[in-house]
Amino acid sequence: MQRELVLQLRLGKRLTIHVICSSADNHSKEPPGQRLFGGFSGLDGTAFFHAFASSHRVGLGLFWEGRNLGYAIGQYGGITVMIPAAALIGCWLWASASRKALYAWLITLLGAYTLVGASKIIYKGWGVGAESLNIAVISGHAMNTCLVVTTLLSLLFRQIDHRLRWVGAGVGLLFSWWFACFCVAPDIHPLSEALAGVIVGTLACSLFLWVTRDEHIAPFSRRALAFGFVVLVVSASFPKYTAEAVLGHVAVSLSGAAVPYDRAHWRSKMSGELNSEQ
Repeated sequence: MQRELVLQLRLGKRLTIHVICSSADNHSKEPPGQRLFGGFSGLDGTAFFHAFASSHRVGLGLFWEGRNLGYAIGQYGGITVMIPAAALIGCWLWASASRKALYAWLITLLGAYTLVGASKIIYKGWGVGAESLNIAVISGHAMNTCLVVTTLLSLLFRQIDHRLRWVGAGVGLLFSWWFACFCVAPDIHPLSEALAGVIVGTLACSLFLWVTRDEHIAPFSRRALAFGFVVLVVSASFPKYTAEAVLGHVAVSLSGAAVPYDRAHWRSKMSGELNSEQ
């Protein structure tokens, strides 16, 4: 049996803060993190910050117009925004007459996207993942954001001074890890999958920046920078889409499965193990 105390603080008409204190009976058969609250999956789905102490849980949830604030921000890490941003970086590199940097960027994108896509196809088609680490797939939102934002900031800082490129990269990495831990996790992906994604993104952008560290990249014109800003704003205003349906179709076509695997069979397995231990 679970007991829960919810304190709600409304800041204006749109922003609401929920402070949630709950405890679970030791005989509860419900797996941790599977309760529903406010349309999201338990404290793990509403918590902007959450702490665990024995059987008690404390969570702080931020909601914007009734939606989890972290989830709303996390949507911008998807392909609707990040693919145009990645293409923009490629166009800037092409315009700067840096062919080596452009080819390195395309290879980096191909490698990172292939790794993330393969993890999703393998899991959706055959149900194979790193179950002991609670990683079914590698988060594309976390990988996208880390790779693209870090590279973008490094290039922009480089416009000011070549020596500042690593400062820009550091700012991008700090933002990306925060984004993965508090916006991608826990609503879009579990924390373990978000961390897997941001690690892939960190390695990919670090490799790209290291390979091109001595490459001459001509300064971008103000017109190119303004065009890039418009592209990012317009892409961010579109409805947010993912490639999950396409990857699921590819996965079942290759594996012959009736439907794509999802995390439900891991959850049911975990529930069965908990029940057998009680």
